[in-house]
Amino acid sequence: MKKTLLLLAASIFLVQPSVYAASIQGIIQHVDNTGRMLSIQRTDSGNQDIPKQLEVKILSDAKFKNASSLDDLKNGQEVKLDVKNNQAAGYWDAKSIEVTNATPSASQESQTDQPKMKSSY
Repeated sequence: MKKTLLLLAASIFLVQPSVYAASIQGIIQHVDNTGRMLSIQRTDSGNQDIPKQLEVKILSDAKFKNASSLDDLKNGQEVKLDVKNNQAAGYWDAKSIEVTNATPSASQESQTDQPKMKSSY
């Protein structure tokens, strides 16, 4: 009897659906800092099971690369994310995010538009 219960319990764990995780690339369409959400338009041609437009929740312990926090993310930036489907909540969870092409800020653009002056000293 104990062996039967043990086998039944083990089979339940084996039948559980695996957590789906993937790496995706896309362009940020919208940033919601309060809700820690991003709207992403995928640009990769990877897994067809992941929609081309998706809502992504940035987890509180997410790792950032080429950005220090969610506040640094802007519409139009291209990003690479490691995500898993959170079907119960209706969005994707991101545990890491890398900015792959940063859009220059207004101050950076104004600096590059001005000619460099040579020093006469």
